Amino acid sequence: KDRMKDRDDPTRQNKEEKFVSGWGSWAGAGAPPPKKPKTFSSKLCAPEKKPAVAPKRKDDGMSTVIINEKRLKKTAKYQLAEIPHPYRSRAEYEKAIAGNIGQEWNTIHGAKEMS
Repeated sequence: KDRMKDRDDPTRQNKEEKFVSGWGSWAGAGAPPPKKPKTFSSKLCAPEKKPAVAPKRKDDGMSTVIINEKRLKKTAKYQLAEIPHPYRSRAEYEKAIAGNIGQEWNTIHGAKEMS
């Protein structure tokens, strides 16, 4: 019974299973050892690549928010390259633009001038 248990034991390792057929059989016994690959001097080697650091995203730290940072071609035609003439700063221009336009918030005469 002990021999049968030893024979059927899956943890037992056979000496025959250690070698894959074909590996090393072409060299045979007494073959010279393989040559080591040539190494180049540090001047001839390519420079080592540094690990790429991903740029910081605007939505880092916000688990439920995804901010699209790509340039949108459709909205690019509505964006200004520089501030228009009568305004001196971006904040001043944005404050003027933020006002409501329409008859609900302004007089009829004022709404006509703004639109």
